[in-house]
Amino acid sequence: MEQARKWWEKSFPDSVITGAGLPKIDTMKLFWESIFPPLALLSDYITNTDQYWKKMQRIMTQMSDNQDIPCPFQKLKLFILAFYEFVQKIDLSLNSKSKKLDYLQLIKFLECMPKSYEPHSLIWNIPAAVGHPESLLVLLDLLHTSKHWIWNALMNCDGVDDLLFDRLSPYISPLSKYSNSELKYYKLLAIDIVTITFMHNPRFPDPFDSLFSRYLNVMKNGSVEESIHCFRSLTLIFEKLRSQIGTGHLCNYMKDFAGTAISIHFLRRMFVTFLLSLKLPNLSVSFISRLLLQNNPDHNDIDFITTHLIPNNNHEKHTSIVLKMLSLAVTDMIISRSIIKSLNSLRKLFDSHIPIICTFIQNAVGFVIIAQANETCARHVSMIFDLLKALLNLNQDWLKNEVMKGAAILLASQKVPLAFANSLKPSMHCDKAELVKWEKMANNISFNDMMLLIENIKDDKGQKPAPPTIGVRSAPPRNFPKPIPGPSMSSHVPKAKPKGREVMKPFVRNSQSKYLRSTYRSNQS
Repeated sequence: MEQARKWWEKSFPDSVITGAGLPKIDTMKLFWESIFPPLALLSDYITNTDQYWKKMQRIMTQMSDNQDIPCPFQKLKLFILAFYEFVQKIDLSLNSKSKKLDYLQLIKFLECMPKSYEPHSLIWNIPAAVGHPESLLVLLDLLHTSKHWIWNALMNCDGVDDLLFDRLSPYISPLSKYSNSELKYYKLLAIDIVTITFMHNPRFPDPFDSLFSRYLNVMKNGSVEESIHCFRSLTLIFEKLRSQIGTGHLCNYMKDFAGTAISIHFLRRMFVTFLLSLKLPNLSVSFISRLLLQNNPDHNDIDFITTHLIPNNNHEKHTSIVLKMLSLAVTDMIISRSIIKSLNSLRKLFDSHIPIICTFIQNAVGFVIIAQANETCARHVSMIFDLLKALLNLNQDWLKNEVMKGAAILLASQKVPLAFANSLKPSMHCDKAELVKWEKMANNISFNDMMLLIENIKDDKGQKPAPPTIGVRSAPPRNFPKPIPGPSMSSHVPKAKPKGREVMKPFVRNSQSKYLRSTYRSNQS
């Protein structure tokens, strides 16, 4: 009791000297700013001193869970003791090292405050009074998770979503690598609170477009935790609010979402599963496959394309997919074997892309000739031979014919080992013009232009190649001399050779001895 009296006289000397008993409101405002700043806001709502202390008695009763708080007007000495114990309990300055705010006490205080759910007071005044801006995030999270009536009242206030978006938008940004774990925690809280607030009062396109671009930026440039957090928030919004967005706008949002999510390796599988669950008509398996192939695909991506593309074909054109897979088969040594193994499953797509595939095979043959002439890109050449062998074994006549024609050009170029060319079963006919074109190009082509032959294929033929010649032995082309103009062939009678003893010249092998050769010469003389 004596200790409480001395503390009261030291804390409020003016009231003791004047004998007023209870300090004035202005004095209490300065006092609370150093003890428990939120209580300093009480003076903004109450201007009468008596009403102020009656309200203080009710606040002390609720925050200390003590129903026997004495009346400050009738039992001042007992009230001073209770007030001293109350201050010792909520005084932030007693823990000078951390000055951690007791959020449960803060919530109890808000329950006593008039209109404590007002957006401006809760979002700006309370954090400013505490002197810790991030306290708003923790407070809002506690109110939401506990389903407190203050949170429900706050969400029903007009304009609260715009106030929260403006207040928390700086937190929705990529985290610097030098940031500490505490700041990361606050950023994740901000993302959660903004998402929950938006879903309570969704509006499209604004303010969602602004939030959407911020979430995508964090996904692309933030940490793993931030990326996954924003990804989960967006999938929740699209899944729950799909009917309010509309199919057309949802497709546009998902295209931008897909471009970012698929480029992030650890989000790729989750996004593909989510997108397929939406069953959007404009975002088919073909759309997903193209995005996967454009963003450093792995073995799982190739397996997804092989498994889902054919059953969900729907007569779509897959030109870019077919070309990209063929290009990766001869440029990416990590997934080359996976693509070659998948060709048998994808060959149903080849018949509708004959000109494109023929152009690719011709360019691949040209690449081999140029690479061998310049003694470079040995690994790419090896992968091209593996791909051509796989295409040859698909047992499609037009495809087999195109590979055989390319093999004939390789054989005639004499730039590749004979066994390699023969393994592709070269045809009887060799396109000399094609061979000359590649040989001339080998002398003055840069490495980048050379790689474009197998990385950037365009359809420039537009015609189906002629059917192959089946069952004919491969042989080099024969050049027969043209007949000399003259009398008719029927009038031409060859002269008969005179009969006589004809000496036949024997065939002598190089391995025969010199003795046999000298004997043959002496007999002839």
